[in-house]
Order: sequence, then structure tokens, then C-alpha cells
Amino acid sequence: MSQQKYWERVCDIQQAQTEKGIKKYGQVLEQNKKLSPEERVTYLEEELIDGLMYCEHLKQLIRDGQGLQDSITANQYQKAALRTANTEAMKDPYEKITNGILGLTGESGEVADHIKKFKYQGHELDRDYLAKELGDICWYIALLADGIGLDLGTIMQMNVDKLRKRYPEGFDTERSLHREEEN
Repeated sequence: MSQQKYWERVCDIQQAQTEKGIKKYGQVLEQNKKLSPEERVTYLEEELIDGLMYCEHLKQLIRDGQGLQDSITANQYQKAALRTANTEAMKDPYEKITNGILGLTGESGEVADHIKKFKYQGHELDRDYLAKELGDICWYIALLADGIGLDLGTIMQMNVDKLRKRYPEGFDTERSLHREEEN
């Protein structure tokens, strides 16, 4: 559930509570003259059940690595993506590396072919198709990273560190043309 949907739900609940005579969060039920004692018990039961159900929902989101975010981290993606790897064939890290490289090359070729058709053959640029192919590229990168024993977050941080060192003030054509040898 996205934060937007969550807050819309909270607003709906608040509206329903207001209609029941609850004016503010935490109002003592005994002060509410519109509800009978039985309605107060029912109200509390509903709220407790809603709260417990929501807690279970949040726990599941957290277990799935989603939380209340609309996106996931690189490491969460890698973990989720690798669930679909052929574990029998991928026991050997070198098999992961080989499959990752071959898959990355194949998927990159599909992206290049689509761009070629767009640029030179009059085809429309299909952003949805490209997004799906980029997702496939991410999958193979996750597999390849796992094959060399690293998580995506570490690899991404290593790249950012390298780029900061290379271009401390942002991209610079002169520094690009005359790069120092890197270790």
C-alpha cells in the first residue's frame, strides 16, 4: 500500500469516526453522548481489529521488503530478483557470472535493437518495452553481482565513490579527456 493510499484510508476512517460522533483522536468514549455502551464496545472492537489487521499488513510489507515505500532499495531488489534464479544451475558462482554476462549482453542487444529501429527504421519509441527490458538488465546485473559475491548497494556505492573522485565538481569535459589512470 502506498503512502498516498494509506493516508486516504486514514482520512476515510477519520470521516467515519467523525460521523459516529468522535471529534478527535483519543477522545474518551464515555464523553461521546451519541454512542450507547454497546456501540462503544462495538466501536472499540472494530478499531482494535482494524489496528491488528493493519499491523499484520505492515509486517508483511516489511517482510517483503516494501515498507510504506513506493520503491525498493537495490539490495531489496537483488534479493527479490534472485528468488527467480534457477538455483540448481546457479550453485556455482562461475555459472552465475556466465549467465549474468550472457543475459546482460542479450538484453542490452534488445534495447539497442529497439533504439536502432526507432532512430533509423521509423518505429515508435516504446517506453514500456524499454522499461521492461531495463528490468531484465537489472535482473542479470543482480545475478552477476551475486556471482562475484557483492550486493547491488555495495556496487552502486563503489561506482558513486569512483565518479566523485573522477569528477569532484560534477562532469567536466577536460577531466574526461585527460583522465588520470585509476587503480
